[in-house]
Amino acid sequence: MRDKYKTAEDEALQWFIRSQASDFSATEREHLDAWLADDTAHRDAFDALGGVWARLDELGPLLPEQARRIPRASPRLSQYPWQRLRSWSGALAMATVVAFVFLLPQEESLRTIESLPGQHRQVTLADGTHLALDADSTVRVSDALPPRIELLKGKLYLEVAPASSGQLEVRAGAARIRDIGTRFAVNLRDGRGQVAVAEGQVEIKDDQRLLMLLAGRGADFGPQGLTGERAIPDPDIAPWRDGRWRFSATPLLELGNELAHQHRIRLDIPDPRIAALTVSGSFPISEPDRVLWAVAQVHALKLERIAERHYRLRKT
Repeated sequence: MRDKYKTAEDEALQWFIRSQASDFSATEREHLDAWLADDTAHRDAFDALGGVWARLDELGPLLPEQARRIPRASPRLSQYPWQRLRSWSGALAMATVVAFVFLLPQEESLRTIESLPGQHRQVTLADGTHLALDADSTVRVSDALPPRIELLKGKLYLEVAPASSGQLEVRAGAARIRDIGTRFAVNLRDGRGQVAVAEGQVEIKDDQRLLMLLAGRGADFGPQGLTGERAIPDPDIAPWRDGRWRFSATPLLELGNELAHQHRIRLDIPDPRIAALTVSGSFPISEPDRVLWAVAQVHALKLERIAERHYRLRKT
C-alpha cells in the first residue's frame, strides 16, 4: 500500500536509485513506467533527478574530489537489496547536494575592486580569469562560477580562463559583453565606452542591437547605442598595460581627463576652441610633462605651471 505521506520527490528518489542498479529487471521497468504515467508530478520529479545526474559530468573540475568519485555505473554492491539501496542513496544524495549547489540560483556575494588615480591593479579571480585595471578604475565581481563582472568606471583588460570561456559576461553601462574568446578590453566613462578584442571573439549587445567582434575589431557604446565598429591594431588595445599612452586625434579635453586619472594632474583649458584641438602619438605614461610640452609645441600654445600638478594651456 502506498504511503500517503510520501511525496512524489521521495518516491522518485527511490525509483531513480533502483533504476541505476545493474540488476534492474524488466518487470521493475514496467512498474516504473506505470508509476511515471500515473501522475505528471512523478515524471517531473524523476526527470529532475535525471537532469541533475547528467549535469554532474559537465561540472568537471569544479566538483569537490569526493563528488568526482561517486560511482556512475551500478555494480552489484551486495546481495541484500537494502544495502544496495542505502549505498546508492548516500551517493545520489551527495551528488544531488553538490549539483544543486552549483546549478541552482543562489544569492551571490559581490566584491568591489578599485585602482586609485596613478595606480594600476592586477587580480586573478577564482576561475583563473585575469583582470588588469587601469588607473582610477572600479569593477564589481561576483563569486559565481563563471563570475559576473561589472565595470563601473575606467579601463579593464581581461584574459578569460578556459573554464569560463564562452560563459563570462561583462556589464558596462547599458552594454553586455559576452566572451567567446580569450582577451579583450573594455573602457567606460560617464556612460560611454569602447570594447576592443585582442584575441578570440566577443558578443556585445544593448537593448537595440547586437554585434559580434573578432580579434582586431572594436566598437563604441553608450546612450546612442552601439556605434563605430572599426579595426583596432593590437598596440592600441589597452596600451596602458605597457605603460604607454596612444592618442589618435584625441581632443585635449580628453587628454586632460587622462592626466587626472593617471597622475592627478589638473589641466585647465579655458578656451573651448583649444580644448577641441587634438593630439596624436605614443607617449610614456610616466612622463606627463613630455605630453604637455608636445601639445604646446604642435599647436603653438603656452603651457603654464600654476602649482604642483596644476597646468594651464592657452594661446601665446
